[in-house]
Amino acid sequence: MRRGPLYMVIASLGFVGMVAFVKQARGQLDTFEVMLWRGVLAAPLVYLIARGQGGLKLHRKGLFAARMALGTTAMFGAYFGAASLPVADHALIWRSQPLFVAALAPLFLGRGERPGGRVWGLLLAGLVGCGILLGPKVQLGAGALVPGLVVLGGAGFAGAAHVAVRALNRTETPA
Repeated sequence: MRRGPLYMVIASLGFVGMVAFVKQARGQLDTFEVMLWRGVLAAPLVYLIARGQGGLKLHRKGLFAARMALGTTAMFGAYFGAASLPVADHALIWRSQPLFVAALAPLFLGRGERPGGRVWGLLLAGLVGCGILLGPKVQLGAGALVPGLVVLGGAGFAGAAHVAVRALNRTETPA
C-alpha cells in the first residue's frame, strides 16, 4: 500500500489542529506573539535535526533568506486569518497553495516547469473557487473579507516559499 495519501491526511489533520490552537491563542495574543512562540518552540528542534543531518552549511544564503521571508509572511497570513475565519474556511483557502506553486514555478524554476493549457484552466478554476468561498464575506463587509484575503495572500506567499525550497534543493541538503 502506498503511504502518500495517508501522510497527506495526517498532514491535513495536523494543519487543522494547528489552526484551531492558533485560533484559541489569538484570543489572548496578537499575530506576532503567536508567531514568536511558534518559532521559539520550533527553533531548537529544527536546529538539532539540521545539525544531525549535516544541513547547517548553506551555499545560496540569499535564496535561503528569501525563502525565510516568504515563509514568515505566509505564516503571518495564516495566523492573522485564524482569529476570525471559521477553521473550515481557513483550511479551504489555505489549500490554494498549489495553485500559486503551479503559477510561480515556471517563472522561477525554468521551462521544465511550464504547465499546459489544461493546468492553467484548473488554476483559474481554483482561484474562482476561492472567490466563491470569499463571496459571502464580501456581502458581510470588509471586516469579514479582509481576513480571508490575508489568508489567500498568505497561501500565495507559502506557494512562493515552496518554489524557493524547490530551487534550494538543487544545491542544498534537505535538512
